[in-house]
Amino acid sequence: MRAELQREYRSAEEALALARALAPDDEGYVKSNARGRRLLLSVEAKSVGELRRTLEDALACLSGAERTWELQAPEERDEGEEEEG
Repeated sequence: MRAELQREYRSAEEALALARALAPDDEGYVKSNARGRRLLLSVEAKSVGELRRTLEDALACLSGAERTWELQAPEERDEGEEEEG
C-alpha cells in the first residue's frame, strides 16, 4: 500500500528545510522530497493499519518541524539563505 501527500509552502527554502528536518525519520518508511515550494511525502506499508500509523507519525514530525520553522526569527532564516547560496 502506498500514500502520497504534498503540501505547498511560501518558499522553496521552507520546503527544503522541512524535508531536511524529516530526513532522519525517513529511513525505510517515508520518503520526503522538496520540489520548489512543494514538500512531497511518499509512504509505503504492508497494511492499512501500518500505513495509517506511519502517516500519523510522519505528519506529527512535520507539524513539529513547521512550528519550529515559524518560531525561528526571520533574520535567522535570511542568514541560512546566504549560507546556502
